[in-house]
Amino acid sequence: MGHRMLLLTHKGRISGKERYAMLEVIKYEQATNTHYVASGFGEKSDWYQNISKTPDVTIQVGNDKFPARAERLTLDKARAVFHDYTQAHPNAVRNLAKLVGYEIGSSQEDMMAFLDMIPVVAFHPRTTAED
Repeated sequence: MGHRMLLLTHKGRISGKERYAMLEVIKYEQATNTHYVASGFGEKSDWYQNISKTPDVTIQVGNDKFPARAERLTLDKARAVFHDYTQAHPNAVRNLAKLVGYEIGSSQEDMMAFLDMIPVVAFHPRTTAED
Protein backbone atom coordinates (compact mmCIF):
# COMPACT_ATOMS: atom_id res chain seq x y z
CA MET A 1 0.00 0.00 0.00
CA GLY A 2 3.03 2.26 -0.06
CA HIS A 3 2.41 5.42 1.92
CA ARG A 4 -1.42 5.38 1.58
CA MET A 5 -2.12 4.05 5.07
CA LEU A 6 -0.38 4.18 8.43
CA LEU A 7 -0.87 2.48 11.75
CA LEU A 8 -0.87 5.01 14.57
CA THR A 9 0.08 3.87 18.07
CA HIS A 10 -0.87 6.47 20.65
CA LYS A 11 -1.63 6.85 24.34
CA GLY A 12 -5.19 7.07 25.64
CA ARG A 13 -5.81 10.52 27.11
CA ILE A 14 -7.74 9.11 30.08
CA SER A 15 -6.51 5.53 30.50
CA GLY A 16 -2.90 6.10 29.48
CA LYS A 17 -3.11 2.73 27.68
CA GLU A 18 -1.67 2.08 24.24
CA ARG A 19 -4.25 2.60 21.50
CA TYR A 20 -4.21 2.01 17.74
CA ALA A 21 -5.80 3.60 14.68
CA MET A 22 -5.42 2.83 10.98
CA LEU A 23 -5.41 6.13 9.07
CA GLU A 24 -5.35 7.17 5.43
CA VAL A 25 -2.35 9.28 4.46
CA ILE A 26 -3.53 12.23 2.39
CA LYS A 27 -0.01 13.46 1.63
CA TYR A 28 3.51 12.12 2.05
CA GLU A 29 6.69 14.20 1.87
CA GLN A 30 9.53 11.84 1.07
CA ALA A 31 12.30 14.38 1.77
CA THR A 32 11.27 14.72 5.44
CA ASN A 33 9.44 11.38 5.82
CA THR A 34 6.40 13.37 7.00
CA HIS A 35 2.94 11.82 6.74
CA TYR A 36 -0.22 13.93 6.72
CA VAL A 37 -3.63 12.63 7.78
CA ALA A 38 -7.07 14.18 8.24
CA SER A 39 -9.35 13.53 11.18
CA GLY A 40 -12.49 12.69 9.23
CA PHE A 41 -14.72 13.00 12.28
CA GLY A 42 -13.10 16.27 13.28
CA GLU A 43 -11.93 16.99 16.80
CA LYS A 44 -14.33 14.37 18.19
CA SER A 45 -12.21 11.44 17.01
CA ASP A 46 -10.69 9.58 19.93
CA TRP A 47 -7.30 9.25 18.25
CA TYR A 48 -7.26 12.99 17.54
CA GLN A 49 -8.12 13.86 21.15
CA ASN A 50 -5.44 11.45 22.35
CA ILE A 51 -2.65 12.89 20.21
CA SER A 52 -3.74 16.40 21.18
CA LYS A 53 -2.92 15.51 24.77
CA THR A 54 0.16 13.36 24.04
CA PRO A 55 1.66 14.19 20.62
CA ASP A 56 4.56 11.73 20.87
CA VAL A 57 3.39 8.64 19.00
CA THR A 58 4.64 5.73 16.93
CA ILE A 59 3.64 5.23 13.32
CA GLN A 60 4.10 2.26 11.06
CA VAL A 61 4.00 2.47 7.29
CA GLY A 62 4.47 -0.91 5.69
CA ASN A 63 7.35 -2.55 7.58
CA ASP A 64 8.82 0.80 8.64
CA LYS A 65 7.96 1.65 12.26
CA PHE A 66 9.32 4.77 13.97
CA PRO A 67 8.62 7.35 16.69
CA ALA A 68 6.91 10.52 15.50
CA ARG A 69 5.46 13.75 16.82
CA ALA A 70 1.96 14.84 15.84
CA GLU A 71 1.38 18.46 14.85
CA ARG A 72 -1.96 19.96 13.89
CA LEU A 73 -1.54 22.15 10.83
CA THR A 74 -2.68 25.74 10.67
CA LEU A 75 -5.71 26.40 8.49
CA ASP A 76 -3.56 27.76 5.64
CA LYS A 77 -1.25 24.73 5.65
CA ALA A 78 -4.21 22.35 5.91
CA ARG A 79 -5.84 24.02 2.90
CA ALA A 80 -2.66 23.56 0.87
CA VAL A 81 -2.50 19.86 1.73
CA PHE A 82 -6.21 19.39 1.00
CA HIS A 83 -5.97 21.23 -2.32
CA ASP A 84 -3.78 18.51 -3.81
CA TYR A 85 -5.84 15.75 -2.21
CA THR A 86 -9.17 17.07 -3.54
CA GLN A 87 -7.72 17.30 -7.04
CA ALA A 88 -6.63 13.66 -6.90
CA HIS A 89 -9.60 12.26 -4.93
CA PRO A 90 -12.72 14.47 -5.26
CA ASN A 91 -15.13 11.58 -4.70
CA ALA A 92 -13.38 10.53 -1.50
CA VAL A 93 -13.93 13.99 -0.02
CA ARG A 94 -17.61 14.00 -1.02
CA ASN A 95 -18.10 10.52 0.44
CA LEU A 96 -16.44 11.59 3.71
CA ALA A 97 -18.77 14.59 3.89
CA LYS A 98 -21.83 12.36 3.42
CA LEU A 99 -20.53 9.95 6.06
CA VAL A 100 -20.39 12.71 8.66
CA GLY A 101 -23.72 14.23 7.58
CA TYR A 102 -22.45 17.22 5.59
CA GLU A 103 -23.68 18.02 2.09
CA ILE A 104 -21.10 19.65 -0.16
CA GLY A 105 -22.36 21.98 -2.89
CA SER A 106 -20.92 22.04 -6.37
CA SER A 107 -18.31 24.77 -5.94
CA GLN A 108 -14.71 24.53 -4.77
CA GLU A 109 -15.61 27.04 -2.05
CA ASP A 110 -18.27 24.64 -0.71
CA MET A 111 -15.72 21.86 -0.58
CA MET A 112 -13.17 24.05 1.20
CA ALA A 113 -15.79 25.17 3.76
CA PHE A 114 -16.26 21.51 4.68
CA LEU A 115 -12.56 20.78 4.72
CA ASP A 116 -11.90 23.77 7.00
CA MET A 117 -13.73 21.80 9.70
CA ILE A 118 -11.41 18.80 9.37
CA PRO A 119 -8.14 18.93 11.35
CA VAL A 120 -5.06 17.92 9.38
CA VAL A 121 -2.19 16.40 11.33
CA ALA A 122 1.43 16.01 10.27
CA PHE A 123 3.45 13.15 11.75
CA HIS A 124 7.11 14.17 11.81
CA PRO A 125 9.74 11.53 12.61
CA ARG A 126 11.45 12.00 15.99
CA THR A 127 15.12 11.34 16.42
CA THR A 128 16.48 9.12 19.17
CA ALA A 129 17.85 12.23 20.90
CA GLU A 130 14.29 13.59 21.24
CA ASP A 131 13.02 10.45 23.01
